[in-house]
Amino acid sequence: MERVFFLIEDVDKELTHKLYIRNVYQNACTWIEWSVHGFPWIFFSVLALIVAYGKEFDAEIQHGLLLLNLGLFFDLTLIAFLKFAFQRQRPMECKGQFLENSVDIYSFPSGHTSRAAMLLKILHAFHSTTAIVLFPLPFIVGISRVALGRHYISDVVAGAVFGYLEGVIICSIPKSMTDNAAFAATENDLFRDSPVRYLGYANEVGEAFRSMVRPLAVKFSYIVAFGYVTADAVDKGYKTYKNTSKNDEKKVTKVGISAADTLIWQTFASVLIPGFTINRFCHFSNLALTKVSKLPVATRKWTVTLLGLATIPFIIHPIDNFVEISMNKSIRRVYNDAK
Repeated sequence: MERVFFLIEDVDKELTHKLYIRNVYQNACTWIEWSVHGFPWIFFSVLALIVAYGKEFDAEIQHGLLLLNLGLFFDLTLIAFLKFAFQRQRPMECKGQFLENSVDIYSFPSGHTSRAAMLLKILHAFHSTTAIVLFPLPFIVGISRVALGRHYISDVVAGAVFGYLEGVIICSIPKSMTDNAAFAATENDLFRDSPVRYLGYANEVGEAFRSMVRPLAVKFSYIVAFGYVTADAVDKGYKTYKNTSKNDEKKVTKVGISAADTLIWQTFASVLIPGFTINRFCHFSNLALTKVSKLPVATRKWTVTLLGLATIPFIIHPIDNFVEISMNKSIRRVYNDAK
């Protein structure tokens, strides 16, 4: 059995090398690489989700965009986990072209291919005709990744399989769980009472994977988090501006206070307290696992990371409520008088 495995591996490497050296479509492969790059997909998907919920778009559109965002983040997390678990080195070194360098150093499985397969599966659930036309997309993306020297053939095959399974899981989420009708009928806050709130923890996720990905990925997680904070501050300032009379002499002051209040709230609720809480939880979890288990260092490290990330859904609302109550009883009493 071991001989068969090594034989398959040798064939995989040989075919990969042949495809790489015979690639005469470097520019086309590079454009294909850009077309499914994770950063722009996540950025524009998050932006579209915020607009869809904020403007009360059709429920079907909201549901689709929410599934898309969940799928992208699920894919990012799963592929990062698998790459670190297998730690397979890339077949060829990427030579520093802008955005062509992968944000991680490992090869198995292909994140671009998994993303393409997952996107195709989600698209099929909402628009099957278009999905049929784009059916070759994962294959094209996979071939381009091998031709660019980013992955072995087995990497892209595995990526396509994982991506399809991700799509199946994401598409199984019922529409009732993402229906915005109840949300729209109340005065709930888009940035604090909807799934958009989790974007405030993007930097925590980035920090959790810092040792497993390149610095660019961690920086991007901070861009997402600070983008969310800025959007919330602008939203609160705009609502105050809209709801304040034009003749109010303190209109500008009120707008400034609303925006500043949001920044203070987000600083504590999304950055300081969650960061400290997750850090300490991971620290003590690591101590406990070190004493009561004989897990390898790499396995223990991954276990602690996943445990830390798993705390987010449980701590997010208690921390939000704590910050809200604390600010109501302290700093807001000071600057609310200025209004």
